[in-house]
Amino acid sequence: MAVNNYFNKRLAAIAVAKEILDQETARILDQFIGDHEGQWHVIDTMWGCEDSPMGWCVYHRFDDPAHDNCIFCHEPQERK
Repeated sequence: MAVNNYFNKRLAAIAVAKEILDQETARILDQFIGDHEGQWHVIDTMWGCEDSPMGWCVYHRFDDPAHDNCIFCHEPQERK
């Protein structure tokens, strides 16, 4: 029982940290792509992006579901 409580507390702390990270990421992206738009973007850590403030390629979640066009460097996620 004590082990479950420990893990439940850790999971709750991780969830809070993820929410804070997501909010901060959206805030940073909002500065570059418009107010309240950052929350609709996906950061892909597969490729570094020198043009992105995040250092990674960023794709629009709805307008580019295939991740074909990074909004900063315009490269696709799947590179050959």
